[in-house]
Amino acid sequence: METKDILFTALMMEKEISSMYNTAANEALNQDLKDEFLDILADTHDSQYAIFMEAYDRGFYPTPLAEESKIQELKQQF
Repeated sequence: METKDILFTALMMEKEISSMYNTAANEALNQDLKDEFLDILADTHDSQYAIFMEAYDRGFYPTPLAEESKIQELKQQF
């Protein structure tokens, strides 16, 4: 398996895992349990970002920067 494939698989898995923890946190009845799910969710977001940045830095996930005018337009819209 190539490095690119490993990174994309890991990225896909982290996205799926974060989705599941988000659902679990939304449906938790106990506040302590909800807080625990939210802590784990934050960790999964951190892991997802690290994997994304590794793929980006290696040129596997090129993402163009947004134009300043588009950013300002979206800020006004929302």
